[in-house]
Amino acid sequence: MKDLLFFLQEWIAIPEDIVFREIPGSGLCNITDHCIEYTGKREALRGLGLYLAGERGTFRCSFKTLGVMYDCSRNGVPEISWLKRQFVGLALLGYNLFQMYMEDTYQCPGEPLFGYGRGAYSLEELQELDDFGSKLGIEVCSAIQTLGHMENLLKFGSYSAVSDTPRILLADEEKTYELIEKMISFQSQAFRSRRINLGLDEAVGLGQGKHLEKFGPENPFDIFLRHLKRVIAICQKYELQPMIWSDMFFRIFDKDHNYYVSEMEVTEEMRKKVPQDVQLIFWDYYHWEEKYYLDMIRIHNDFGFKPIMASMIWTPARLWYDHGQTKLTVPPCINASEQTGLDELIFTLWGDDGAYCDFDSAMAGLTFSAAEAWKSSKDTLQKQYQLFFGGDYEKVIAASALTVDQPEQFTAGLAAADIIWDDPLLWIGCRNAEQRYPGVLNKMKEQCRNAEIQLTGAETKGGGDLDHAKNLCNLMILKINLYQRMKQKLLDSGTALMAEEAALAADRVISSFRRQWMRRNKPFGMHVVQIRLAGLADRFREVSRRIQENSAFPELDLPDSPVAFGTGNWHLANLVPKVN
Repeated sequence: MKDLLFFLQEWIAIPEDIVFREIPGSGLCNITDHCIEYTGKREALRGLGLYLAGERGTFRCSFKTLGVMYDCSRNGVPEISWLKRQFVGLALLGYNLFQMYMEDTYQCPGEPLFGYGRGAYSLEELQELDDFGSKLGIEVCSAIQTLGHMENLLKFGSYSAVSDTPRILLADEEKTYELIEKMISFQSQAFRSRRINLGLDEAVGLGQGKHLEKFGPENPFDIFLRHLKRVIAICQKYELQPMIWSDMFFRIFDKDHNYYVSEMEVTEEMRKKVPQDVQLIFWDYYHWEEKYYLDMIRIHNDFGFKPIMASMIWTPARLWYDHGQTKLTVPPCINASEQTGLDELIFTLWGDDGAYCDFDSAMAGLTFSAAEAWKSSKDTLQKQYQLFFGGDYEKVIAASALTVDQPEQFTAGLAAADIIWDDPLLWIGCRNAEQRYPGVLNKMKEQCRNAEIQLTGAETKGGGDLDHAKNLCNLMILKINLYQRMKQKLLDSGTALMAEEAALAADRVISSFRRQWMRRNKPFGMHVVQIRLAGLADRFREVSRRIQENSAFPELDLPDSPVAFGTGNWHLANLVPKVN
């Protein structure tokens, strides 16, 4: 412990009179006024974190692995220096695994287009992070993709020979396995961990592209199993223990191709088809009741697996950490995992749709979830957050008002991004939100007003850029007001002025977005969101220009969509869906 404490002193102040004493057992730390009893390095660090926050008592985590998976591929590629700072906080929270999700953002030898222009990590960068994590008792391992989710690589024509569809690698093609071996060889050198997450999830359309043309029609499951066995064999060559997301097994076996099912008859024939030399990761980010988790864990067991459980800290398609959804999904997931004796639990942080979430704010979700897993008090979360991440936990949670909760699990409420990315002339996102959740825009506006008041004057520091959150709230209020005014066709000077104010609010968001991004990430990928925001600002100004020119607004005469369809991604296609 002496070496570890000396190492930590660079990052956090440690009282000189504190005594550490190792005791037998596992997952346990006992904290008194001057002594921390612990059963392992993770428990010692969790105990130290609780001690510094003022907690005393006995705490136990039933999971031998409590981990984090961080998306380093959806535009945002975090700097190694930032990750190191977070590792210290994560270790003090009691985490001991960190998976780096990298679809193509690593410098695969002999493949110069891997992560080209996207901030790909060098071998030396990853080894540096691995060394740092090892000192803190954090196992760092790869989470890559070896089938689907490969669109950022397959967009290059030189990879057409290994492309089944625009996002899925071509199974049964020898060049594909030559490429995968390069990928796995690189990862085996990057980290001392002998575990690797191969992905293999959401490969919908497998065998329906070039594979169909080259090999003819075939059951996708047979293709999937052959491919999986080939990739497992490559892992074994490099002495790696593979894990994969489990959804493809369920989608293929279920008659409706669903993942989340309450019943499935697992026959001996089905069981024999699933390779046993791979770990399955059961991911469920949505359900609020323990029953759903219990049913799915039971079915995994029927297949012969004790799965790794993956829950989520809600960041995908969010501009700010969504505490409302996280606090509804994490506790039942943990409870069900404990009841069924699962050993490993990870929390994922995804960057879907551009990684525009302020991921510093998501550390609040990891702080909350650690308290749930360790059964410790919520009373010291504010203190822990300030000590470990330099942030204001209560104000970060207040800014979570940028999502309006709704009583539907899979919708996860209305997020600010659904409205921010909505075009200020077509207004498809706002119209749809009103159809799905009557009154939700006024509710969003009210929440943002309250949050804006709480965030006014808040100092920008670690753990979330509170000034950026305030700017987002201000933009949301102005945009909803503009929509409501234009919906009434009040196209006068007052509306033109409101549109100009919204454009200026978007400019402020552009500035604060850049600040929080550059604090955390490599500069690559930032341009995607900057272009979206700059386009949004100019579309606000287009409203003002059209009013001043006394031009027509035919966009406002569009009928509402006859069905309530899913929100999101309005920056990609503001199209009313075709209705048969």
